[in-house]
Amino acid sequence: MTPECCNTDHHNWDGLRRMVGYLRGAYAKNLGDPGWEEVVAELCSESEVFASLWGLNDVAVPASRTKLVRNLAVGELEMCSC
Repeated sequence: MTPECCNTDHHNWDGLRRMVGYLRGAYAKNLGDPGWEEVVAELCSESEVFASLWGLNDVAVPASRTKLVRNLAVGELEMCSC
C-alpha cells in the first residue's frame, strides 16, 4: 500500500501475484480466524491491486527468487532469497 515513489521494493505484476499467493497459502491454514479475516479485508479495501490479486484465488509456496530493492545511497540492489 506504499506509494511507488516511497517504496524500496521494486515489484512486477508476477512478483506481486506470487506474494499474494504466499499470503493465501498461509491464510488457508487459518480459515475463520478473525485476525486473518480483518487483515485481508483491510488490504482489499485499501488496495485495488491487492483486491484484484486476492480475487484470483492463487496459492503459492515460497521458492527461491531474485528480488530488486531500491536503496537511496547505492541505487538498485539485486538479492537472491534461496
